Amino acid sequence: MACVCSLHLIVLLGATSILEAQTQISSLIASAPMPIGSGARALGYNGAFTAIADDATAASWNPAGLIQLEMPEIAVVGSFFNRTEEYDQKNPAWRLTVADGSFGGFDLNYLSAVYPFSILRRNIVISFSYQRLYEFRRELNFSFERDGIIDTVDFHQEGGLGTLSPAIAIQVVPWLSLGATLNVWIDELGSSNAFQRELIWTRSDGNWETTRERFENTSGLNATFGIMARPLDKITLAASLDLPFRVDMDVDRWTEVFIPDPEQHITRDEQERIFVDFPLSVSFGLAWRVSDSFTTALDYSFTDWDAFRTQSAFDGIEGEVSAITGDKSSVEPTHTVRLGAE
Repeated sequence: MACVCSLHLIVLLGATSILEAQTQISSLIASAPMPIGSGARALGYNGAFTAIADDATAASWNPAGLIQLEMPEIAVVGSFFNRTEEYDQKNPAWRLTVADGSFGGFDLNYLSAVYPFSILRRNIVISFSYQRLYEFRRELNFSFERDGIIDTVDFHQEGGLGTLSPAIAIQVVPWLSLGATLNVWIDELGSSNAFQRELIWTRSDGNWETTRERFENTSGLNATFGIMARPLDKITLAASLDLPFRVDMDVDRWTEVFIPDPEQHITRDEQERIFVDFPLSVSFGLAWRVSDSFTTALDYSFTDWDAFRTQSAFDGIEGEVSAITGDKSSVEPTHTVRLGAE
């Protein structure tokens, strides 16, 4: 089993609070997820795997690359990550202090079976895989002072989202192949397709709040299409397209609030069905086999993060909002260039 050490970017789909300030602070604990594939070898290429994709994890990078497999193959990938965060004071007016922290864990990242065959002299490869696509572990502790009152926030989140993904690759001509992967987001994956979080907010004036949320019963579909061409013996050109899609999920939210003056103890239990729209992502790859023992690869990818939207999780904001900022502001797309070699 390959063990992968990697850094995962976490998405928080908006925190809920009846305290007005929590909306403003949400940006401190929100970031965008990065669509990535699986496998130690691919990450050894620094993710520049679109034009390589020559093992059983190809379905998650570029399904057209599956055509390079000539024998049945089973792949099991475990992932381990450890994330260390250090913070500088970003808001002197609030006297904000964010505690440095470290967190991580181990999970089954990818499991697949691949079977190649031929029909009418045309090579075809099919695969079926489980992919853990998004990791949600996060720990965050911070405090700030406003108007002489010190607020302390402790945040904990864990869980992940994954898919069941059948895929197929077809060799059109000897130098050109096409492929497609269907990603099925279903709640039958159980704990592998849910995440939960807890936020504890305390204030020096005696007020405190605890919010626990669980996101589960996930459903949705999306597809990944790929193309791989080898116009020259040592050069491979490739591209993959992840279509935008919508994931629906149930949210169970429990909130407890204590206010000392006048003394009030409030609890609230809510359930709702929400959606999250994930953005389009496209990658282009170039691989150059310099020699039998050395290959280098270059990838460029684009992700339209402004299309990463969800329902409003905050009072006073109606309709769709950015799943990154928690409001209606726009988010710039990301352009990523990766270079790798082996």
